[in-house]
Parts: sequence; structure tokens; C-alpha cells
Amino acid sequence: MDREPWRAWAVGLVFGSVVGLPVASFGPPQLMLSVGLVALAFLAARSLAFLSGAVTGIGGIWAALLIRAQLACDALDAAPNQSCQSSGVEPWAILSLTVFGTGLLLGCLVWRRRGERNGQDGSLSR
Repeated sequence: MDREPWRAWAVGLVFGSVVGLPVASFGPPQLMLSVGLVALAFLAARSLAFLSGAVTGIGGIWAALLIRAQLACDALDAAPNQSCQSSGVEPWAILSLTVFGTGLLLGCLVWRRRGERNGQDGSLSR
């Protein structure tokens, strides 16, 4: 997988999204299982690009679910005689965006490292 890091990243993104989805429903026990699955998959793939994709996928799916829940709550509030409160979402939003950003940062490091290994400086200009 190391020869095609962006394929590995895409596979990791899908894997992370699938693994991260049940965490929203089942909480910490599923989180531990998900972290274990990502660790095992990383050891099997031995690819930092895969790990970057997986972490990005987990954070992305969490952020998407939080945004979807907030939009549904806002839509319910717009209806007459309806009320919806989404209290305590901010820490989860910060966590999901932090995980998402960590995955993207790791992806940038993989890209830069690959550029340095190929004799390039890793920048966008060539």
C-alpha cells in the first residue's frame, strides 16, 4: 500500500467512517473497540496514509452526525409549537473537529515525507 499512499488514505477514510459511526450510538465501549480495530488495521497495512485516512474518517463522520443532528433540531424549532434543545454539543463538536484535523495533519505529514523521499521539497510548487 505504501506505493500508492492516496489509495491507502482513501481506504482508511472509508474504514474510519465505518468504524466511527457506531461510536455515536454506543459510546465509550464502541470507541475502545474502534481504536483497537484501527490499530490492528494500521499494523496490517503498515501505512501512515491509511492511519491518516482512518482518523480523518472517524472525525469526519462524527462531525457530519453532529451537524445533521443540529440541522434536524433547528428544523424542529422552526415548526410551530415544537421545541428542541441540543445542549452539551460543543465539547463533542470540538472533539470531532480535533480528530478530523489530526487526521488531515497526519496526511499532510505523509505527503511531505513522501515528497522528501522522492527528492522533492514536499511543497505545492514544482
